[in-house]
Amino acid sequence: MATYNSASDLMRTHLLPEADRLVTVNDAAFERTYQDSSGTQSVIRIAFLLTTLVLWRLLTTLQLYLFSRFVA
Repeated sequence: MATYNSASDLMRTHLLPEADRLVTVNDAAFERTYQDSSGTQSVIRIAFLLTTLVLWRLLTTLQLYLFSRFVA
């Protein structure tokens, strides 16, 4: 019974507070990383959209050129 009480005290006084501190630190790091990456994601989305529009325009121009060259 003494061993059980000792283990219970160790759990309550050392292990649980340390685990709680670890969760808090990990959560803070996760939030910081998320905030840092949200701006980068916006830039990537805009770059993807612009690249898609440019490629679509090039494809359309090429199709019109080929149509006028071979059909007309």
